[in-house]
Amino acid sequence: MAKEAQSQEALLFQVALGIQEPWYITDIDLKQDDHELHIYLNFERGSEFPCPTCKALCKCHDTKSKVWQHLTFFQYKTYIHARLPRVSCNDHGVHLVEVPWARQGTGFSLLMEAFMLTLCKETTVKGVERVTGVKDKRVWNVCAT
Repeated sequence: MAKEAQSQEALLFQVALGIQEPWYITDIDLKQDDHELHIYLNFERGSEFPCPTCKALCKCHDTKSKVWQHLTFFQYKTYIHARLPRVSCNDHGVHLVEVPWARQGTGFSLLMEAFMLTLCKETTVKGVERVTGVKDKRVWNVCAT
């Protein structure tokens, strides 16, 4: 779906998730049998992104697909999917860009991490696992970083 042709549904989720240019929602897939919501993002062609090291704007070298678990929407476990650009910086080489909705390497959106950390203050890690469905080892990894 081209950005110009986004549905009202996509725009609603884009606002709810705080997705900003150059990112936009390309598809939303509600898997009722699995109780999962999958939201797919892309970026505008020709966009430049800051080098993670020096913050200089760089062109996209290639992309790498990533998935992050997000907060539950409407009782559906929610996942954000995106092709992340790897930028080619003249000074620092090729690096995966940072995104505004997640930290690198966690597999969770920032809001999901914040929710788990808040729950950890109120219950055990096993309690967080029961509420979120996230395995205790992954919860511990979020708490440790």
